[in-house]
Amino acid sequence: MKPTVRILGDKELAAWFAKLDQAAAEETLTLAVKAGGLVVQGAAQAKAPWKTHHLGRSIHIEVTKNSPNYVEIAIGTDLEYAAIHEFGGVIKPKNAKFLAIPVSSAAKILISPRKFKDGELSFLPRSFGGLLVDRDGEVQFVLRTSVTIPAHPYLRPALDENEDEAANAMAKVLAAKLRKFA
Repeated sequence: MKPTVRILGDKELAAWFAKLDQAAAEETLTLAVKAGGLVVQGAAQAKAPWKTHHLGRSIHIEVTKNSPNYVEIAIGTDLEYAAIHEFGGVIKPKNAKFLAIPVSSAAKILISPRKFKDGELSFLPRSFGGLLVDRDGEVQFVLRTSVTIPAHPYLRPALDENEDEAANAMAKVLAAKLRKFA
């Protein structure tokens, strides 16, 4: 279900919007909704898993629908791994028998066992999948048939925990515009 915040105003607010031309009404409503969205965006950025901060920095606001009476925004990210952090899940290999998880600094730089020279790594089978070790016996990759990622919600809690603050931010923008045009 899509989270929705509605501002139900009294007759004065409706009358004020009726006085504005359509462009001004749409601009005002858009500014108000974005102000509320910024509150949620900031909270989501703070809650996002932060190993590299890349996920948090990618969270943005986008206006998805707007008219003089209605504005809808989306707060999120386009990163392909964002959903697995929010909801959790199981990752399985697409084009191989195993997932290769780099564990050494050399493996983390090269990212894939395929980037090592032929014969440089040896496979040691294990109950969970296996290990790829180099000639010195140092483990370079752990091989797994799947990996379960636990949920680390950051978007939904940002909305749930900041709904009142977001509504107040929207109300402040609307009040400021009311004073300006009154």
